Amino acid sequence: MAGLLYLSASDIASLDIGVADIHDCVGAMFRDKSAGRTLMKPKLSIPPRPGYVVEALVGAALDVDTAGCKWLGVSKGNARRGLPTINATILLSGIEDGQPRTIMNGSWVTGVRTAACTALAAEHLAPAGARTVSFIGCGLQARTHLAALRHVRPTLTRVVAFSRRRSSAESFAAHCAELGLRASVTEDPRAAVEAGEMVISTVPPSGDLRPFLDAGWLVPGAFAGAVDLGRSWIEASWQGAFGFVATDDLEQSETRGRNGVMLVPDRFDAELGDLAQHCADKPPSSDQRTAMLFSGISLADIAVARLVEARAREQGVGIELER
Repeated sequence: MAGLLYLSASDIASLDIGVADIHDCVGAMFRDKSAGRTLMKPKLSIPPRPGYVVEALVGAALDVDTAGCKWLGVSKGNARRGLPTINATILLSGIEDGQPRTIMNGSWVTGVRTAACTALAAEHLAPAGARTVSFIGCGLQARTHLAALRHVRPTLTRVVAFSRRRSSAESFAAHCAELGLRASVTEDPRAAVEAGEMVISTVPPSGDLRPFLDAGWLVPGAFAGAVDLGRSWIEASWQGAFGFVATDDLEQSETRGRNGVMLVPDRFDAELGDLAQHCADKPPSSDQRTAMLFSGISLADIAVARLVEARAREQGVGIELER
């Protein structure tokens, strides 16, 4: 029997896993979810104080004998410490034997699985041939989302960046320019929203954050990806603003909405898995705005973590620990 594999952040980076593989494995997971081949519960979340959260996410992929748990810590104070705001660890185990198989740094998985979920929604809902994407928040999630969105909308040529810290927006714009994209920075969030055919909000939590984005600023037919639980959006502006609103898991999103953790739209039209299975009705008009309101589910973490685990064992990467 193999031992317990440990994978550090540098181990995972050395595997050089591409965007296409991530997109495919997350899409397959959502199709399995829609078909009833997975199990999960809404995440357990404890906020010790404003700007600080600890969470546990658990789920199981039944057809591949894998259960998983992600432990997540969010600290608004980490920026001044020179540490990431979001820190995650993932454990995979077998269902049949109950044995833990792999423990890994979960930061990279968290970043790319989140972007893959948004990109999967954009693949089905965003304007075909979209050329401009606007980012509200320009940290790690903006970079992973840009890569994932370019995979499903290779027509993208322009990026508009807004951040409450201009230096963050400028750094992201420089990254975009290095990729051959036209990039601009604005200090006006309305201008950023109005410019985008796709608008991605990734604003991190903080004790003094007040919603400042209005869905009415979105152009007709635009796609909004609310990666930040909708915390940056004025909730009332979402009421009636969209022709179609998707989420990753209805039960979890509704639970988080009732608990005041997540924006509550006037309705959800479908889960992301139903879109991936092509069994959800899409908006009848290309002029209608669409949105993906992300709650963050364990199954997406498990899908990408399984890919990481398989590549690491194939390539002999990581440290084998005794049980």
